[in-house]
Amino acid sequence: MDAPALCDGWTGRVVSNHMPDILRDLAGQLSDHGGPGRPRLRPAPRATDIDALRELLDEDITHAAWQAWTAHEAQCRDVSLERLLTALGRLDRRLAVAPYALGDELTAADVDLWVALVQLDTEHRFHLDADAAQRVSRHEQLRAYVRRLHDHPAFHTTIPEALQDDVS
Repeated sequence: MDAPALCDGWTGRVVSNHMPDILRDLAGQLSDHGGPGRPRLRPAPRATDIDALRELLDEDITHAAWQAWTAHEAQCRDVSLERLLTALGRLDRRLAVAPYALGDELTAADVDLWVALVQLDTEHRFHLDADAAQRVSRHEQLRAYVRRLHDHPAFHTTIPEALQDDVS
């Protein structure tokens, strides 16, 4: 899997390869230079909400999904799966009342959520048992959200054609 990296242009040295930090920094820079047709990915009034969603995604989606299939003890796997399903349910309910992760406008939170959902669907879901994988895929609003973002030009070309049927 390829990962983004922020590199020093003079030395070629990798400065950071931590995607959330890179996205946060870029979104912060781009937010100040929004223009016609360009979303303000990290508007200052939403920064705290964006960071809170990133934390939820890191802990209750990505980390929980990882633990749901790597933990040695069944009880730990079960607790992690429930944490994952609870987070997916919260996000599903949120998307039932608004088109984007934090309301009516596309923000960096949507980029983060898109990445987490695609990673969940294309990587983690295949390691879960059949019942758990089916429970993960039952969130209709999240599925509709992924399809909506897929229609957005910024997201359309981010998933190879072979994976598009799996995600939607």
